[in-house]
Order: sequence, then structure tokens, then C-alpha cells
Amino acid sequence: MPGALPGHGDTHDPYYETDRRRRTVVNTGGVGNCTGDPTPVYVVMEGVLGGREDAPFSVSFVRVPYDWESELAYAAEVGMPELEGYVLELRDGVYRANLAPGETPDYHRRPRTPARVDAPT
Repeated sequence: MPGALPGHGDTHDPYYETDRRRRTVVNTGGVGNCTGDPTPVYVVMEGVLGGREDAPFSVSFVRVPYDWESELAYAAEVGMPELEGYVLELRDGVYRANLAPGETPDYHRRPRTPARVDAPT
């Protein structure tokens, strides 16, 4: 779809990526337990909506303070199951479902390969 800027969320890994064909995707991450940095994040996108011509736009990732210690104290108080994993997510930014301490997500950060150039025919 020309002029569209796909946005995704709830993957716990905020990123912005543009490929060689000028296709862009934005992922807001997750509010409350982003991987790598546990600070909640949201995205502000600004530009011309619905234009037929290329136009400038911007994507800003905004991080906001979050009192995760109070959240963790409440979770412990109410007996949250799997509390240790929740602590890793909120305090350290390590998503318990698929990362171990020190690992970083790599599913959308593929190694760059040279563009293929076909020989003239």
C-alpha cells in the first residue's frame, strides 16, 4: 500500500527499520517490559497522512518513567505466579519467554547482504 507505514507493538523490542526498497516498519515495543531497557516506550509518528507523493515524516520513541519497584511489591503482595520471571522483565528488561541474561533479540536484525546485481542479458 503506497504511503503506508506499518506499525507493530507488544513484541517487547522497539525498533525502526527501512530496507533497500524504502519500505519502513516501526515496532513500538511494549509498555512495561521492553527487552534491553525496561523503561516503557511509546511512539509518535508525524507526517502527511494519505499523501500520494513522498513526503517527510518522523518517528520518535519516547521513554517514560515507571515505578516498577511499586509494581513488583504489589505483585509479590498478591502472590503473582512466576514472580521471578516478572522481576527480570520489569527490572532488567529480560523477557522471560525467549531471552536469557545477556542475550538480545535478533529476529528483525538480519545481517546485511550485498544487493544482488543481475548480469545484463
